[in-house]
Amino acid sequence: MSEGTLWYSDADYRRWLSIFVVLTAIALASLALSISDADVHPVAFAYGVSWFITLVASASTQQIRTRPDSRDIRLARFERGGRIYVWLGVGILKWILVHSPIGWLNANIRLRSVRSGLDQLLAEVRYAQAAHFLGGSITLLVGIERCVAGHRGVGFSFVVFAVLIHAYPVMLMRFHLARLTEIRRRGRLTNSMIRPPESE
Repeated sequence: MSEGTLWYSDADYRRWLSIFVVLTAIALASLALSISDADVHPVAFAYGVSWFITLVASASTQQIRTRPDSRDIRLARFERGGRIYVWLGVGILKWILVHSPIGWLNANIRLRSVRSGLDQLLAEVRYAQAAHFLGGSITLLVGIERCVAGHRGVGFSFVVFAVLIHAYPVMLMRFHLARLTEIRRRGRLTNSMIRPPESE
């Protein structure tokens, strides 16, 4: 992928566009169903609003992905090795991303070339983490506000989506970063360690 290009291939873009359109259509339908009385359809309302919060957060952090940074993303001591994320069940999300179209949402979080791809991968991860942190924080705050206002079903649904849509994707990225950072520091990262896209 050349510098400044946001997609590895036309196929990646088409896949992203297809799943984006489907999820946006579901969000619009969910809002149309629930907007008149969110307490009757709390999950539908929370999903619709959460999806559009995610879009705003993604748009607000776009500039990060066009500024490649070769520095390692810092990991806390408890994150090293990734064991904590295994205990938290990130393997389930990984399976879903690999075996369903949900994984098309950001096909760029994939290392394809050791020599030219690592900096871009880290930029994509920084962008994704920033977007999820912003979107997740807003979604969580909305959920807390709804609970305080007495709409507990709606509020709880927002909290669940904050975890599923934002927290778990970040945990999965940091799980892989723990291993990638360790390999990189030891100077043992080679092309043979990278699975081609077709095998994922």
